[in-house]
Amino acid sequence: MEVGYTAKAEAGVYALAMLCGIDRVPPTILKKRGEELLSVQARAGTRDTGAFLQSEEAKQVLVEGKDHPGAESLMEIAVMDYLVNSSDRHWGNLFYDEASKQFHAIDNGYALGLSEPTTERGPTGEMRTRMRPVDGVYSAAVEVTHAHPDWKMSDGLRAKLQRTYDAVSAQLAYRRAMKQGTAEVGVSEEVRAGKEAEAVSEVFRFLHQKEDGNGAVTEDSMQIAKKEMELFLDRLKEVLDHGAVPPFERSDPQLGQQVEKQKARLAAARKVATEEMDDRTRK
Repeated sequence: MEVGYTAKAEAGVYALAMLCGIDRVPPTILKKRGEELLSVQARAGTRDTGAFLQSEEAKQVLVEGKDHPGAESLMEIAVMDYLVNSSDRHWGNLFYDEASKQFHAIDNGYALGLSEPTTERGPTGEMRTRMRPVDGVYSAAVEVTHAHPDWKMSDGLRAKLQRTYDAVSAQLAYRRAMKQGTAEVGVSEEVRAGKEAEAVSEVFRFLHQKEDGNGAVTEDSMQIAKKEMELFLDRLKEVLDHGAVPPFERSDPQLGQQVEKQKARLAAARKVATEEMDDRTRK
């Protein structure tokens, strides 16, 4: 990984999350210290915010799923992690604020990496080739939502993602039509301006474009940036079609297994507590 890439990724994840209406990443900016590029991230939540595993209230989402008070914020993080190919959303990078009942996503430097073609089994058993992140998606938020198959996005989150997808897709289609000389008359000013498409494109150019010895951007790096942007939109479409993060083959299944074990343990403890309370009530 190139020097400074994690800082770029931190800023890129924040920019894309905000563009999608997902306000779960603390504000993140870039600074230079000499020749070194650094990212600076604001504090997540309030003084009551801490790591997921330090909060008994946060852990109850494993059992309660979509009925947990922080469910909406956790689903937003799961969706974001899938969109940006997050490969480091372990428990320590998932915070919970007991005051606001909201989850927060910190430390996003290991995301937005390159993709590669992989062969996997489709929903009907057929083998298919798809572009997947080289490092694989590793997200506790995704695994928790997948532990509850009936947990889907809220209408509000879906609407925000749909607006982003529709705006960027329409703007890119207009750009292609302009190049081909086939652009239609009467296109809206919003589509002509192309602000959303430019914002997404800028993130991937910033991450992946490289210069040659003469300071010119290389053709290969331009194509990589373009392709990664297209794959981001493909993943956004998948999320909209599925209503949540779609099933995918894990490069490391251990995190999902941890979630299932903790879910079973908490469910058993809750059952015992309920039975004890019932016994006291009857007495």
